[in-house]
Amino acid sequence: MINQCEILKHLGSGKSGDSYLILCDGTYYVYKKMHHKPFINGHTFTIEDELNSYHILKQFSLNIPTLIYYDLKASYLIKSYIEGVTLAEFITKNPYPLALYQQTYATFKHIEKKGFNIDYFPTNFIIANNKLYYIDYEINPYQPTWSFLSWGIHYWFNRKGFIRYLKDHSQDHILLNHHDGIPIKMHHKKVYQIFMSMIHTEKGEQIT
Repeated sequence: MINQCEILKHLGSGKSGDSYLILCDGTYYVYKKMHHKPFINGHTFTIEDELNSYHILKQFSLNIPTLIYYDLKASYLIKSYIEGVTLAEFITKNPYPLALYQQTYATFKHIEKKGFNIDYFPTNFIIANNKLYYIDYEINPYQPTWSFLSWGIHYWFNRKGFIRYLKDHSQDHILLNHHDGIPIKMHHKKVYQIFMSMIHTEKGEQIT
C-alpha cells in the first residue's frame, strides 16, 4: 500500500519506529516504519508488538488512531491521521486543560487497574476537537513507577520544561536523572494541586 502513497514529511522518531505524514488517494494517513533499534532495556520493538498493543488498547475508552493497514514482512503500519496539536505544544501556549485532564484520567485509571501502563509523555498525545488522542500504540505491563500519577502527570504540568524541550529535544531540563527517566516533580505548582484535588474523589485513593 505504501507504494501508492506520497510521503509528505517526517513527523518524529520514537522508541519503536519513525512516523511520516503520507497522502494516499486524497486522504492523509500516518505511516510508521519500525526501525528495530534496541531500547535502553535491550528490547527491540516489532510490528507484532504494535499490533498486539493496538488490539489491547481497543478494549478501553481511549481515543486512538484507527489501524488502516500493516505489512508484517516490510515491518510497517498505516493508521489514521489526527490533525491537531500535540499536548507538549499545547501546554506551552495555553492554560492547562484541567477538565480534559480529569476526564482522561478516569480512562487511565481504568487501564492501570487492568494491569497496563501507556506512555504518558506529552508528545504521544494530540488535542483535537476538544478531545485528547493517544497517537502511539505503546502499552506495557503496569508498574507503579510509570503510572500516570507517579510519572506522566509531572510532564503534563511542566510548561517551562517543554518550551525548552521543543527547541532542542534534550530532556535534561524535564528529568531529575537523564538516565532513569524520572521527571521533575511539580508538587509546588498551584495548578497541579488544584488538579489533584479534582481527581481525589474516591475514598482511599493513593496520590503519589
